[in-house]
Parts: sequence; C-alpha cells; structure tokens
Amino acid sequence: STEYCGNTPADVIFMLDSSNSIWDPDFRQQIEFVRSVAAMFQIGRNLTQVGMGTFGDRPFLQFGLDVYLTKASLLRAIRNVKKSDGLSTATDKAISFLRKFMFQTRFGARTNVPHVAIIMTDGGSDHLLRTLTEASKAKRENITIFAIGVGNKVNVNELQRIASSPHEEYAFVVDNFSFLDSIKNKLAVKACTVTTTTTTTTTPKPTTTTTTTTTPQPTTTTSTTTTTEPTTTPSTTTTTSTTTESTTESTTTTTEPTTTTTTPTTTTIPTTTESTTTTTSTTTIPLPTTTTWMDIVRNICDKKPVDLIFALDSSDNVTSKDFWYQVKFVRDFSLGLDVGPDRSRIGVLLYSDKVVHVFDVNDHNSLSSAIDDLYHMTRTYGGTSIEEVIHYARTKSFRRTVARRDAAQLIVLITGGASKNLHKVKREANMARKTGVEIMAIGVGDKYNREELQVIVGMGQSPQDDLDSFAPFLENTETRRRKIFTVDSFRDLESIVMEATIEACTAEVSPISVADQACGTRQEADMVFVMDSESAGRKNTLKSLDFIKDVAGSVDISNHSVQIGMLQPDECIPAASSFTYVLDSDRDHLVSALETDSDKDKLPKLIKELRKHEFNRRKGGRKDAKKVAIILVDGELAEPLKALKEAKRAELKEIEVYIIVVGMNPPQPEVREMCAYPPENHFFQVPDYDRLKSIEESLIQMLCDGKSNSDVM
Repeated sequence: STEYCGNTPADVIFMLDSSNSIWDPDFRQQIEFVRSVAAMFQIGRNLTQVGMGTFGDRPFLQFGLDVYLTKASLLRAIRNVKKSDGLSTATDKAISFLRKFMFQTRFGARTNVPHVAIIMTDGGSDHLLRTLTEASKAKRENITIFAIGVGNKVNVNELQRIASSPHEEYAFVVDNFSFLDSIKNKLAVKACTVTTTTTTTTTPKPTTTTTTTTTPQPTTTTSTTTTTEPTTTPSTTTTTSTTTESTTESTTTTTEPTTTTTTPTTTTIPTTTESTTTTTSTTTIPLPTTTTWMDIVRNICDKKPVDLIFALDSSDNVTSKDFWYQVKFVRDFSLGLDVGPDRSRIGVLLYSDKVVHVFDVNDHNSLSSAIDDLYHMTRTYGGTSIEEVIHYARTKSFRRTVARRDAAQLIVLITGGASKNLHKVKREANMARKTGVEIMAIGVGDKYNREELQVIVGMGQSPQDDLDSFAPFLENTETRRRKIFTVDSFRDLESIVMEATIEACTAEVSPISVADQACGTRQEADMVFVMDSESAGRKNTLKSLDFIKDVAGSVDISNHSVQIGMLQPDECIPAASSFTYVLDSDRDHLVSALETDSDKDKLPKLIKELRKHEFNRRKGGRKDAKKVAIILVDGELAEPLKALKEAKRAELKEIEVYIIVVGMNPPQPEVREMCAYPPENHFFQVPDYDRLKSIEESLIQMLCDGKSNSDVM
C-alpha cells in the first residue's frame, strides 16, 4: 500500500461506533477501512502513532497510541479488535474520552505533534448538545476531528458541527459501509495535510496540495492491473478537488481499462447500484467470526452470581501504560460477566505500600457506571504489599452485610512484583480461604515470585495439589480449577481474559457463606470494655453489664477469634486482675465475670491504663489482632480534656475507640472527639441505661460488618 505523510509525525486515534445498530459484518468493514487508512501512514515512535477505541453507550479503550509501534503489529491489532455492545450512541462520552484520556501522555500521546481524531458513526448521538460541547472542547485543545457518517440515519448537521472547520474537508458521509473504501485516500491525504500545516512553520508555501497528491500517483503507472487502491484517487479527487484534477487527468488514460475491476471501490455516484450488488458477496466473509470469545463467555457466565474484587498492582514496578493495561483487562473481564445487583458484582482495589479503595461490589447497579468509575481512578506508587490488599479485601470488602449466600467470593489479584514478607502473605491468604474467600493470582513479567503465587492460591497444602501439578502427564486425571495465570507482560493480559473470566464466574460457592459466619471469624480482635460508673450507681452499672453481656454473646469468642476483657480499677474489683484475654476466652467465663459490681473511677486514668497495659502480650493481647476499646461515659466528665488526650494517644497505638454516652444533655465537645474516625460509625448516645439495648444491633453491626474504612471481625 502507498504510504502518505512522509516522515511527518502525528498522533491519530480512530473511534468506531460499536452500538447495537451496527451489524457485525458492517463493523468488520469499519475495521478493514481503519486498517487500509492506517496502512498509508509510516508507523513508529518518532513517526505516526495510531490508537483505537470503540463506543456504544460508553467508550472502550482498545489500545493506546504507543502500544503498537510497527506497522505489522498495528494492523494485526486493528484486525483483532472485537465489537462491543451498546444500546445507544454516546458520541459525547466518546469525544470526552478521547480528550481526557487517549490524547494524554499516559496513553502515549506526544505534546509536540498534531492530534487527529477520526470518529465514525451510523446515526445521531443520544445528546446533541453534550456532543457538540465535547467536540468544541476537543477542538479548543487543538484536536483535529474528522467525522464520518454512514447510512441514511446520520444527522448530517450534527456531523458537520462535530468536525473541524471547514466541514467540507473534515466531514464525510457515505451511503453504506461498503462505500467507506471510496474515501480512504482522501481521508489519508487530508490527515497528512493537518500534519503538515500543524507541524511545519513554512505555511506560506502553497505546495502542500501538490506534495500530498503526487506521492500516491506514481504507483498507478507501474502496474495497471494489480494496484486497485491508487485508482481510487482519480474518482475521488475529480469530484471534490479541482487542484488535483489536472495532475490526475494524464494518468486516468492508462488506468481506464481496469475500471471494471475496481468499480466497487472507486466510483461513488455513477455506479451506486453496481457497487452495492458486488459487495454483498464480500459481506458474507466475516459471518463465520460473529461468535466471539465474549459471546462464548457470556453464554457460560449468564445468570451466574459471583462477588469479585479486582486487586490491581499500582506499585513502582508498574509503568503508567502497564497500569492502564490492567484497567483494560478489568473492563474486558467484566464485560464477559453477567453484571447486576442480583448477578455478578465487581469491586476494585489498588495496592502499593497502601491499599486504595476504588469501589465496592455493592456500589454500582450497572456495568456502565462501574466502568466509568474505573476509568476515572487515580493510581498510586510505592512497594508491593500483597498481604495488605488480601487483608483489606477479606476484612473490609467482603463484609457480612455485603457478601451474598448464593455467590462465590473471589479476589483476582494481579502482581508485577513480589512482597517483602512471604510469611504474612501466606497467613492472610490462609485466613481468606478459611472464611470462604478464594483468590486467583496473576503474575506478570519476570519480577513476581512463583512460590508466592502458589502460597496465595493455597497450592501445595493438600495431597490433591501435588497430584494436580503432575496431572498433565498422567492419563485419566482431571485437574482442578485453574487458580494461577502468568503472562510475559501487562499487554499480554488480554490473552487470558477468556479463560480467567470463565474460571471466575464458575467458581464454587463456599459451603459456609461469609454472610452466615459468626462475628470474629475473619479478623482476630482483642476487645476491652471500659466502664465509667462515676455517677451511674449500682442499678445503672448492672444494666451496663447486661448490655456488655449481650454484645459479647454476639461474637465468636476464642483464642483464635475475639477475646474480650473489661477494665475496672483493681482496688475496687479484686476479681478484675484475673479478668484477662487468655482466661476469658470462653463465653461462660466472661458472663460470670461480668456479674461483679463496679465502683467509682476516673475515666482518664482508665484510658491511660488501657493504652499502656491492657493490650500487652502478658495480658493475652495478640500482635496481629485488631484492638478495640468500647468506652461507656455516664453524663459529663469532670476532666474531659484529659480523657480526650488519652483517647488520642490510644488511637496512636492503633486502638479503635468507640464511645457510648448515656444522658439527655448534648455531649461535651471533647467527648465527641474521643472516638475513632468517622464519628458516625464510632459514636453513640442514648438518653438512659434502659435504652442501651436499642443500640446493640447497630454497635454489633459496626464491630462485625463496619464500613469499608475499618476492619470487620
């Protein structure tokens, strides 16, 4: 094919309509048109870069500008683009996506070259005003827009206003997809004109039109029978451009005999009926490929519920481009699922040194809103704390109030590196499996630890795992589900989308649902109740003890789950010195110990004692257990500032403080600030001790199923 533009660089993005109004064979004709135009450019890092997206009711990134930097790889990638569904034509979102994302440096865009967008559609947009607004914004940011409309449903006025000015040169309309070939040369030539006038400072030269048209012409004189593409120039240029008429006139005499073979692609007006009849035979070629991998996956995953958390590597091991390959993987993976409130649900976490919550499985009711959220997230940087993201997903993402009984709970973890503490990773992964959360691990590149991937998914921990590793070499042996995937690069994630999606949506539901598990099974917790009975009296203190017994009865008390203690002054309650986590690991002992009455004490002193000693190992405290303090405050404090200081010091020791105020008066400001953040989850007030029972359920729910920013038990 003929190469246009010479060595002048440009960033060119094709955005193709992929809505349901487009038949698969027509979509394939769009693809072939894009391949033909892209083949006319010189492709390379310092030459022309091509990116591609599709859109229906939302935009989809197919590949960024700097992904395929050789012509062969680019043309192969374009051919492999699959049609994505969409019930509507959100042209406004497509243009916005071009401007905000695809023409940004993280997608490979360059700041010193022209930005050219080629948008194709077969109909009017859903929102005319929004579309024109987005087009105006794009053009103000020096993005040149070519708008191509196909068929009789195109809003020509809208198309012309989307395109750059003058619209006679940047807007194209053809009768059907078969005629796209008739404009490819003109489009390529005009795209090069944009390139030349934008990047070259010698604009006074009027020779730009001659340089663009003379390059494709010499090929017509050397071979008259085989080169059908160059003969398209005479027909297209004579109808629209008077400057090329004189140069093409001399060559048309040599190409006259071959016009009968090229009528389907060259003539657009005289032989309209002939071209449509000849192309009907070619449209049958793509039909065998209409069953795509997505069709296969959707057929398998239809109506299958799964709660799925994607954990994406956002560490320093991952470049910006590789990070967005993960985003594309999540998007394609999700498109294969049957997403909905009662079907499959997805959530996303990012991890590096810390874990960033993007959205939970119950945050979105539709796939489109989830994908929109996905596109707008901001990556982080740092180390590779795999154990932290597993812990987060287990204790925060899969809360009892969120996880469903009829759905599998699955973490899909992608990593391009290895953690620093294999033992912690193993511990967190084992705890996840014990609570019914399975993990699929995907290793990328050459920096991940193969042993760590096996630890994450639990391989090698049963005789069956050893058998599975030899299964490919044994007869009549069936391997179990695939839990580990490895690829050479983040770009290669697309090669495992189909198999990984099928593995995920067919995951087995845990015999013991997360929703049915006792509070305390997912997160070890050391919990201390602090009694402030300075002015409560014996009767009200007994009501407090009943309240504590009810809360304690709702959690799983053992050395491996929740341990409960109560802090009272030893001089007032001799039995309290033996009331430690180790001795009170069973509910009966706890309940009997709480029958002891309490006397008056000072709250600041108690909180100080709590911070310094109550969570120590010698008192039964555990290193990896969550530390919780529940402080009951009667009325107003004599020294609220001292109590606040001690509570904040406790917070620095990673003790999560809950405050329960009993009394009718508004709480003192210092008391309100004593609790952990956010206060709406950690601060309670009741008018009297009889009403403590009214907050039992809320407190237990916060302790066991809290919000996504606190560990749940």
